Amino acid sequence: MVLSATIWTLITPNELTIYYNPSSFYPWLASKIPVNDNVVRVPLYFNFYFWGCSPEMNTYLEVNTSQTGIIQDRPEYTNLSSSTGKEDVYGIFTCRYSRINENLRVAPATSVDLQTYLDSLNFRTSYP
Repeated sequence: MVLSATIWTLITPNELTIYYNPSSFYPWLASKIPVNDNVVRVPLYFNFYFWGCSPEMNTYLEVNTSQTGIIQDRPEYTNLSSSTGKEDVYGIFTCRYSRINENLRVAPATSVDLQTYLDSLNFRTSYP
């Protein structure tokens, strides 16, 4: 399965293509949900959260992550420059995008797939 979207920049649109293997979703989901025989799960809604950022923002976030070593000094990061050639300009010019869709209805086919592939987690298409 291929998820595709057009990301617009100031000049031209850029195509973003994500290759996604649906068969890997169910094993991943099974690893995140604890097995409990006393629970019956009926999927009704799901939430979709998507975040994207520019390479500059990613670099900034990586530079400013928590330090685990003895040395706690962080390098100063900037992607700005002065028109006069001075080295005294600091800051970051970047972007980040988020998209949130909540309470999306689970399709009947997905409910059946959850029951089929995750039988040990007690997914059902309806209750009781």
